[in-house]
Amino acid sequence: MNPKDLKCLVVDHGLFVSWSLRLAREFGEVYYHNPSWKSMNPRSHELLIGHGFDEITMVRDLWDVVHDMDLICFPYIYDGDLQRELVRQGKRVWGARKGDDFELFRVEAKKEMERLGMPVGDYDVVTGISNLRVYLQKHPNVHVKISLTRGDTESFHSPSYQQILPKLREIEHELNDAAEHMQFLVEKPIEPALEIGYDGYFCGDFPRFALNGIESKDESYIGVFLPYESLDEHVRQVNDWLSPMLREYQYRGFMSTEIRVGPDEQPYLIDFTARSGSPPDGSMQEIIKNWGEIMLYGSIGEVVDPVPVAKYCAQAVIYSDFADEGWQPVEIPDEVRDWVKLFFHCKLDGKDYVIPQHAKFSEVGWVIGLGDTINEAIEDCEQHAEQVTGYKLHVKTNALQDAVAEIEKASKMGISFAGET
Repeated sequence: MNPKDLKCLVVDHGLFVSWSLRLAREFGEVYYHNPSWKSMNPRSHELLIGHGFDEITMVRDLWDVVHDMDLICFPYIYDGDLQRELVRQGKRVWGARKGDDFELFRVEAKKEMERLGMPVGDYDVVTGISNLRVYLQKHPNVHVKISLTRGDTESFHSPSYQQILPKLREIEHELNDAAEHMQFLVEKPIEPALEIGYDGYFCGDFPRFALNGIESKDESYIGVFLPYESLDEHVRQVNDWLSPMLREYQYRGFMSTEIRVGPDEQPYLIDFTARSGSPPDGSMQEIIKNWGEIMLYGSIGEVVDPVPVAKYCAQAVIYSDFADEGWQPVEIPDEVRDWVKLFFHCKLDGKDYVIPQHAKFSEVGWVIGLGDTINEAIEDCEQHAEQVTGYKLHVKTNALQDAVAEIEKASKMGISFAGET
């Protein structure tokens, strides 16, 4: 089956327009649909995401085209029910299915981890903003998370009650009386600890090779391609624990784990992401040669190993506080276009824009670099970043050195980044 003879549809909520552009290099026809535009009062902000690219065809109404597609890809969460229905209809579907419940429902995920025999850190469940206020006054230095409706608030760290008070007032203002019905998961930190994780995919099993990465939180990422057995034993142990559950869900997609290894040497799964992580999604698109083939066959449970085009990758965030509110113009020379992955991306009159969203985003996208050494990958990323310009725009390539520092920290703890023994 040659992807060049096939049609592929990407169903996305705005973050992964780059998937469509990347898959267009492998598939004969690629279509893009963003279901988020449909609401009581639709806005062009959502409807125009993915607009203006010659490589892909915009789809306004999913069911007008879905029956004619050979592969349907879901890079994001929230569409597990739709995925299962399409599978029942006999379609090839790449996505988490209802495995995204493990990401979306925090308290239930903790209970599932306990059922699977995984170590679970100290946590409490607090219902209502008033009770949360009382709790945070007594418990400094904790992490607060909610389930499902991440538009209400992202997870946040509470170093002390006084420091986090403005955030609590913001939640009360946004939710009004509903804030008293909100369930909060409050985690106590595992410190000191090294943060590691798995970035790859599962479709009945894990592939024999994977990208091993270190992140400087939300700013940079450095990854290396390794045989799966060379990954840190803590990472593989967490995957072994999760595998039975993923098989029950008939999981067919990317996943990412955030693990903290503390003084007791136990791997604590802090967060599970039922999608390609950001980072390293942008790097994976470019370092993996057979991106589309993996999804085409993985969608029906056939594991295709990734074929890397380089050993190392480097990824730096593109940032602009103007993008919170304004239509962010981005100038990208054609020679580096494949190395730039923008969120909420569209083209108007041939010019690239990042469209502002209700949930404000200062992170505009990522710039990617590859190389046969860490330094080569970083230099490649820096060279690409120098050519990306825009109003109040800057690429945080300096944060790549923070990722290098994390690699050195891991080495001191006996955890090899590049898999050497």
